[in-house]
Amino acid sequence: MARNVSVILIEEARDSRTSLKRQLAMADFAVIGEAGYGQESFALSKELSPDVVIVSVEEPIARALRTIESLAIVAPETPIIAVSSQGGREYLRKAMLAGAREYLTTPLRQDELREAILSVLRVEEKKKLSQAGPDNEIAHSGSIITVFGAKGGIGKTTLATNISVAIATTLEQQAVLVDLDTQFGGAAVMMDVVPQRSVLDLAQALDEIDSKEALKSFLTMHESGVAIVAAPLRPDEEQVLSAEQIKKILNLLTQSFDYVIVDTPPMLTEAVVTALEESTMVLLVTSLEIVCIKNTKLCLEMMKSSEFSSDKVKLVINRANAANSLKAQDLETTLGYPVFWKVPFDMEAAVSAQLGRPLVQVSPNSKAAQSIIELLETIGGARKSTAGGSFLGGFMNRFKGKVVLE
Repeated sequence: MARNVSVILIEEARDSRTSLKRQLAMADFAVIGEAGYGQESFALSKELSPDVVIVSVEEPIARALRTIESLAIVAPETPIIAVSSQGGREYLRKAMLAGAREYLTTPLRQDELREAILSVLRVEEKKKLSQAGPDNEIAHSGSIITVFGAKGGIGKTTLATNISVAIATTLEQQAVLVDLDTQFGGAAVMMDVVPQRSVLDLAQALDEIDSKEALKSFLTMHESGVAIVAAPLRPDEEQVLSAEQIKKILNLLTQSFDYVIVDTPPMLTEAVVTALEESTMVLLVTSLEIVCIKNTKLCLEMMKSSEFSSDKVKLVINRANAANSLKAQDLETTLGYPVFWKVPFDMEAAVSAQLGRPLVQVSPNSKAAQSIIELLETIGGARKSTAGGSFLGGFMNRFKGKVVLE
């Protein structure tokens, strides 16, 4: 596939073009054109119709971002990859909002560049398949976001519930929250609802559910519009869910909801591993506590051995606090893995959890709530939907690939 992929480079500095061009050639990609920002790049893109456009984003970034925006309009079917020496969250967010499908920071590794190009091309292929006809399976499949942490007490369930509510309220998409902690799951409690049925009931009735109406009886509705597949209310009801049951449950829910948010226990059970494998994206939650970092490192090693996609697994620091002696950079060095997002410590989050009221609903302007909303915007590459469609899904489909973690 790589030898047939054509690329054009958009970069003002010719020296930087030469370096990137050399890396692309070594990765067996064909560079068919080079240009600076603005009109030159638009004309070249229209003339050559490349498979991928790579745009350098450096300070001052305004021209680069305008170029990305215009290219995304002129050739929406051509994926754009932003390359920058700036690794800050705000740069990534601005590039994604402008229309970039991927954001890479320099210095680039050849395998990282290669995987990024192949990844965005896989997404484009899936998009074309989804547009081929109304009966295509991909067109009806929602995205699965699994929230996992290798230690209890790090705010994983708080994050999962708030993401679900933010999708339903701020982004106005259909969301269902699945609590896979069948022994001590607390998602329903944290949303102040009392479920009549649990995920175990749903698992036992899978063969009998033949419509969305039949599915509704197993869901508990929250006032925000989020549907909940709850954990059993009593620990003595704990049973083992098989991998096959998990697959069927998630597949069933993706046929009816835009987003399936999966909350998990802090252990790698068969059910959890299956959910991770089936996910569009995994938010791997950690804190800056030593024990949690050690467990997270072991978890990442497991994911490498199981060939989880590096694009699929996003590392999130929850309750980040300036008072911590360890910093995000220290964590990245220790884990050998980049931090994707930091949710700041916020006392209001603890209060809302005690009240069973999700923070993004009762205090949307708080620091943590704003961070969670910005996280979703960054993942989606856009703000609130205005056309009734799912804007997160198009960007997130690229996380469905399964290749080796870098």
